[in-house]
Amino acid sequence: MCISTAPRRLRYWSAISASVWTRLKHCCNGMAKETTAVRRVPSGLYLYTHGPIGEELTALHGFAQEVLAALASDCVDVAELRAAAGRYGLPVPHQAAPNATSAAPKNMDQASTT
Repeated sequence: MCISTAPRRLRYWSAISASVWTRLKHCCNGMAKETTAVRRVPSGLYLYTHGPIGEELTALHGFAQEVLAALASDCVDVAELRAAAGRYGLPVPHQAAPNATSAAPKNMDQASTT
């Protein structure tokens, strides 16, 4: 279900006053900020998500908040992020081997000697 707050998009609602549109837009903005059930899409529409899609968006939103908090604190612990993914029901990636190295050289000196 999509909700538009632009009167020109819903012609059959053209008789609704501007104050009603203002209140509707304020309500939809509040729901989009406070919940994951309503999302604003780039076109200006508000998308109501429910069921499995809504649950997945809630999980991704929660995990993203934890990642952003870790980045803001400059303390990104891989084990903590894996645990957070598990708490939100997201698939937890396998842990890298302890001696795994990056395939790309870290500097140009390494690139020329290998």
